[in-house]
Amino acid sequence: MIRWLAKVGGVYRVQSAVSVRGNWVTRAEMSADVESMSWSDEEVAGVATRFYRVVALEEADCVTAGNGLSPEGRALLAGDSVPFLFTETFESSRQVAAEAVFGASQLAGLGEFIAFGTLTQQPDLQWLYNAEPQDRMVILFHNQQSIEVWVEQMVGDLSFNATHFLDSNHTFRWRSFAEGIADINFSSVRNGRIIESSAKGNLFFQAVSYAIDLAALTDSFFESDTDGAHLITDSTVTGTMTADGYLLEANRRTRFEFISTRNLTTGVRESASFAQNWLNDKLTLGNDVYQWVGVQRFTNLKDGKPSRIDDNDHWKSQGVLLKNNEAYGVYRKNANPVGASAVILTFDLHLPEETIEMQSWTITAMSN
Repeated sequence: MIRWLAKVGGVYRVQSAVSVRGNWVTRAEMSADVESMSWSDEEVAGVATRFYRVVALEEADCVTAGNGLSPEGRALLAGDSVPFLFTETFESSRQVAAEAVFGASQLAGLGEFIAFGTLTQQPDLQWLYNAEPQDRMVILFHNQQSIEVWVEQMVGDLSFNATHFLDSNHTFRWRSFAEGIADINFSSVRNGRIIESSAKGNLFFQAVSYAIDLAALTDSFFESDTDGAHLITDSTVTGTMTADGYLLEANRRTRFEFISTRNLTTGVRESASFAQNWLNDKLTLGNDVYQWVGVQRFTNLKDGKPSRIDDNDHWKSQGVLLKNNEAYGVYRKNANPVGASAVILTFDLHLPEETIEMQSWTITAMSN
């Protein structure tokens, strides 16, 4: 059973995955009428390992933030957020595309790998396969979301499953289309711990279509056993993101570490994660030029909840934004009490005439 502290009136989404890297599948969506919530997975038969997370939908992910901002504010929010979305979209799309090929090949029963047809997820999360269309994969999830995938090249160890394929040396190129979300040509080339990835196409953010041409170089380490798992990724993202009168030149680094282990006394699985982001991007917006200088954002979670928020080595939002080579904005971390038992923690960009909330967390119980 999964338990978490909730904010009354909040909406929470329970997700699961076979790996800490995703692909995260929504299992339940629940409204909180009490401060302690729980959910039980009734579909664990035959599952060796499964990871879970709970997403508070009212917590401002950068995808849904931005209401009420000026055009300048929305442009800066997009510049800050979309390259992060590239990383998340790449990981999710890569896993979905690979699993679709393995799943369709198994269900088709032809004794060979196929990359066409339709996979339809049933309410019990099982899959059905149909051989049409012949030119692409169509994945229909039970929550009505659909993704179309064209596999151009898939070379590597195909002997086991999608996760093993992606964790091994491979060359994987595909196009992914989700209406109103993205239409992107991806590539993933792995050699040992080094992964070279790219994305070129269109990505929607707050109803605006941005043309992205981004690449990432990632050093990835992962190990696991029956007692836990350890993941470290260190990525550099470069490239461009364009729209009408808009040019972002991305240059940023992201390091993420995740550790899970089983408590020897209680038998309960515990986890901790630490994310570090460094931004040095440049945005040309009409006749104005913005430059991110020394921007750092660090977060630390324990069992999925913010931990050690008063420690600036673990929770940090700092750096400046220049406009036409003059100081214009500053990144800050803010913690605002809500009632007697909750704190809203935000990472904000403060401008002369408005404040842009990049991320926020509602904290109802602290982890040490």
